[in-house]
Amino acid sequence: TPGEEMTAAQLSHFVSPRTTGAQPEPSRRRKDEFREGDALAFSLHDSTGRIVGVIYPSDPKDGMLPDSTNMETIEIFTSLAEVAIENARLTVEREQALRLSNQRTEQLSRILDITTRTMYVRDLDQMLEDLLKTLAQLLGIKRMVIGVKHEQEGVYKVDAVYGYSAKAAEAIKKARYSIHHVDAMHIMGPNPTGYVGGAVKWRKKVGRMTYYMPAEGQSILPEDTVYYPEPELARLPRRGKGHWHELDYMDTFVLDRSGEPIAYLEILKPRDERVPDSDTIEIIEIFASLAGIAIENSRMLQDHIDSRRDAELYTDVLSHDIKNFNQAILGYLALLKDRVERPENLAMIEKIAQQVMNTSRLATNVRTMSRLTFGDVELVRTDLGAVLLDCQQSLVQYYPGRKIVFRHEIDRGLYFVSADELVRELFVNLFTNAVKYDPHETVEIELGVERKDEDDGSYVVVSVADHGQGIPPETKAIIFERFSKAPRKKGSGLGLHIVRTLATRYGGDVWAEDRVPGDHAKGTVFKVKLPASA
Repeated sequence: TPGEEMTAAQLSHFVSPRTTGAQPEPSRRRKDEFREGDALAFSLHDSTGRIVGVIYPSDPKDGMLPDSTNMETIEIFTSLAEVAIENARLTVEREQALRLSNQRTEQLSRILDITTRTMYVRDLDQMLEDLLKTLAQLLGIKRMVIGVKHEQEGVYKVDAVYGYSAKAAEAIKKARYSIHHVDAMHIMGPNPTGYVGGAVKWRKKVGRMTYYMPAEGQSILPEDTVYYPEPELARLPRRGKGHWHELDYMDTFVLDRSGEPIAYLEILKPRDERVPDSDTIEIIEIFASLAGIAIENSRMLQDHIDSRRDAELYTDVLSHDIKNFNQAILGYLALLKDRVERPENLAMIEKIAQQVMNTSRLATNVRTMSRLTFGDVELVRTDLGAVLLDCQQSLVQYYPGRKIVFRHEIDRGLYFVSADELVRELFVNLFTNAVKYDPHETVEIELGVERKDEDDGSYVVVSVADHGQGIPPETKAIIFERFSKAPRKKGSGLGLHIVRTLATRYGGDVWAEDRVPGDHAKGTVFKVKLPASA
């Protein structure tokens, strides 16, 4: 393009401004002459044909337009420049893609880590604080809080704070917000009016459960100023579209399994001071869901602890009261027995007393089951001989009307196992079972204790042999199941289940054999194997 034919708009594209307006009349142009101000353009194209640049050769030394050979040479260099530009663009795009991929990998890694920690029940406040820290590191968020619904008090409380001084965090955590007002934001849709006493005039829904409240759509209440530690910025106008204002905030609701709000995650200032994009909001909502899981897990644990405490209390009270009532009944039966002379009446009183003792035994078993279900296990070195001797005395007290004979050579201080105080209930139940199913006038129980060394360690094996009705082979496999009991016998079916549960608790085992091999009707031998304690 000859210089004299260029328009002012064309001249404005040159780095060195060209003079426009009245100029001296140029001399007559020679053929193929290249004057100052002329332009020779070679356009650069990318792989799609789009122009991405221009090469402008200027001021040739000979003052002439390049000939065809030189034109071809320049076009070759133009092609090389196109390849170089395309390669540079691809390199930049690859680096950006790699950086984005690494960022995504880091985000997924952090999300997986916090998800794993959320699955384990732990201190809820600490869990929420960790969640905010991880979110801040991933997305570069400067200030945010999590408010949790406290249903019984009818309010939301801020339980986790990030990006504030200790003094400001303490003040924020003292704030209380009505459940009705906070839930209204989720219920009323994206554009409520008159919300929270007119504090929020309008807002925008920017995610599945996220709302953005710009400064222009709200007025700040006095109690909310603690959220804004830089008040001088609050008076400045917004810098432009997409920029975050000091008074902006964004709430992501945390929902329970039924879709009801139980908390909110509030962004108060991104570090880049830009309104979060859709990808960022998606990650924020993932973390909000994790917060919901943590809150629900914590509440389920607390409900379980409360239920466990209540169950233990009710069981203890019931067991205690039943035993007190039974003691009173037994006292009256003893007085009645002294005034009765007819044998058949005395036998009836004995049966009543026996049923009263069975009731006490049932209450003890229920309490034992409660402790087995809810109690913590803390095993100590226990003298098994002392336990067996004490259990014998207890059994005689349970059955004052029965003649019970123990045959054994057991002494204290010979055999030790790792157990707790409930080990006593294991053997009391075995002894009770021997009495209950023995129709003879004299109940004979034979005890044996021996130490056995096996490949996996040393054990103490206790044998409890009775002369009762025995256990058929097909029944031996189910007698230790809960609520299992012998046919035509009344009872709770808890005793032998407690025996097996306790044996397992101590790392041992229990089983039943015929006292006389091959003849189950001659009685049963229960064998309890427990790991020996040094």
